[in-house]
Amino acid sequence: MRVIPLMGRPYLKRWPLSADRIGMIDAAPSGYVFRPDLLNQFESLGDNCELGFVQRLHRAEPSSLFRWATAPLDGIMRGLEDGWADLYAWDELRPWAADMAWDDRYRCAFHGAIECVPEPETGHQAFALPDDQRRGVWEVERPKVHYLRDKTLRGLRTGSKIFVAKANAGLTLDDCRRLKASLERYGPNRLLCVTPKAGCPFDGVALVEPRLKVATISRLASYHRVELAAYGEWTNLLQKAVDTPWD
Repeated sequence: MRVIPLMGRPYLKRWPLSADRIGMIDAAPSGYVFRPDLLNQFESLGDNCELGFVQRLHRAEPSSLFRWATAPLDGIMRGLEDGWADLYAWDELRPWAADMAWDDRYRCAFHGAIECVPEPETGHQAFALPDDQRRGVWEVERPKVHYLRDKTLRGLRTGSKIFVAKANAGLTLDDCRRLKASLERYGPNRLLCVTPKAGCPFDGVALVEPRLKVATISRLASYHRVELAAYGEWTNLLQKAVDTPWD
């Protein structure tokens, strides 16, 4: 098999994507066929909620730890080291956004009932409730987060999902390989890394090594308007990832 360079490294196979004739930005055109069966096969590994909105457009609503979360790659890697054993610990939480608290240990933030408000003088986020009241909210929230953690860990151990990693600034091939190695500590998992086309020497979906694919997309949604995803392109690349071999 001829080996073609990808970001300075070889890939094994590549499949071009069909042209995006759907053209969806924040809504589906009349007559569009939704694909919950397709979208339920994937699970987000953080960065932000973009894949979650793509799933929602397709009427797929799988619950998972990072579907509605902010989680950069270094935080995901840290959590995979110990299975997020101390996730959402009281002493590790920091104010992050209106309905989000940041976990300092695992470098991720979750939407939930812990509210934050901007401080009048600095504009920095602060917890809305005093500690005693916030602890009561936290005691209700933490088991929910742990339920989602355990569900994600079951998926990792069974290899039942295709895990998706993305970053608006792009992912290097070394990033993708490091993440795949961390996933495979739990079992033979499949990883799809989605990166902007700009700076990537190919378009489409490429099998870099068994159970690791890289897909390109013209743009990823802004972190400020994450619901404005390129839904048509996302649908095409996810379908291609499912339809093509992983080894």
